[in-house]
Amino acid sequence: MKDIIISGTRLHNELEWLGMSFLLAVALNAFAIYYYHTRWIELLTMLHVEFGLALVFNCIALVGRVMGYFGHWVMQKLINE
Repeated sequence: MKDIIISGTRLHNELEWLGMSFLLAVALNAFAIYYYHTRWIELLTMLHVEFGLALVFNCIALVGRVMGYFGHWVMQKLINE
């Protein structure tokens, strides 16, 4: 059976995307707290929701990245023909 090797660069890139998604989820929660005038402790108590929202954002970004990669691949095939 062949081992799957994930390069350090790829792993670092994916962790950056996940981190940006988490920061976006926290910023969205902070905006909601400010907008609805609730307590700031909700940033900690709603951490599980922020993690879930970060995963949703990461999946949406992944779909966009795959579509961009596929579009780039198609364009390269058309140019090289």
